[in-house]
Amino acid sequence: MYSNERVQELLDAWEAACAENKPFVPPSDTDPDVLEEFLIRKRRIEVANEIGDDSESTIDRPEGADGGQPADNPPQTPPTIPGFEIREFLGEGGMGVVWRARQQDFNRDVAIKVIKNEPFATINIFNRFKQEIQTLVSLDHDNIVHVWAADVSGGRPYFAMQYVDGKSLAQLLRENPKRWRTWRGRLEAVNLLAIVAKALHYAHKHGVFHRDLKPANILLTAR
Repeated sequence: MYSNERVQELLDAWEAACAENKPFVPPSDTDPDVLEEFLIRKRRIEVANEIGDDSESTIDRPEGADGGQPADNPPQTPPTIPGFEIREFLGEGGMGVVWRARQQDFNRDVAIKVIKNEPFATINIFNRFKQEIQTLVSLDHDNIVHVWAADVSGGRPYFAMQYVDGKSLAQLLRENPKRWRTWRGRLEAVNLLAIVAKALHYAHKHGVFHRDLKPANILLTAR
């Protein structure tokens, strides 16, 4: 369990460095849980600033805000990974960047998550990323994305997972907020909640707990 006070200290130091146009690198001995939460909240602030929303200029709202980089503004150069053709930036989280790619051997679309190329991508972050891969590989459920490949390319771990051709719940909520206020919409929301709950229950039974569940992380297929 991370220390919220320590996360806030890192955010304050980062914002102070930004105000002086100076780079900020967290201390090398920062607890990995604290570092991961710092990266998630830092990204939320950056996104809020990019869209001109100052409602998340501080970290008083750690939960429930939509994270992730806008899909038309990739944060880093597309990686070069043997056997995959990178086609489109999809988003990013606290530790990794996600791209849509074509897996050439199987001629199928996949979502590739690559660890961020950041100056503070310490060994702890690498270990957490590998732990995420091992976690997903151990799960086999219709409503949890499947991992199809994992390796290291250019010194950066990555994994290729099932590509969900659709939108996130966050996108649907933004595009048509009134949809969920009708009786049909409410029934759809209840059914969706039941599906998500069953997937989480399966993960919990296997000792896996989702630490960043939010509408942006719930993907719905197009059909």
